[in-house]
Amino acid sequence: MAKKVLGRGLGAFFPDMENQDLQKTQEYIGQLSKLDPKERVNVILHIPVESIRPNPHQPRQEFDEFRLKELSDSIQMHGLIQPITARYLGEDRYELVSGERRLRATRMAGITSIPAYIREVNDDDMIAFA
Repeated sequence: MAKKVLGRGLGAFFPDMENQDLQKTQEYIGQLSKLDPKERVNVILHIPVESIRPNPHQPRQEFDEFRLKELSDSIQMHGLIQPITARYLGEDRYELVSGERRLRATRMAGITSIPAYIREVNDDDMIAFA
């Protein structure tokens, strides 16, 4: 009788693949948290949403709740396609540079971390990037 090969998924062929990938990812994240603040720029990190404060120069004052809910539902279903942009403030705190709607929708979706492109941005440029 022939062995059934199809329908078992890749895990049947590579049983330790998930655990190895998870371990490598956790080790990598651990290394990122040890980076010198000057090395925390021009990288994309997954950062906790509660560690991000809003951009004080945000020109948009009103956000359409219906549109935010649509975006939130999309993020829950498909994930976030484009990272937000933030700057590192120190002590694991960040300030949003751009992506206020994406950040709000991610919070609305109950997601606790978000991919963020970390840039070195001065106060004058914060207005332009917002």
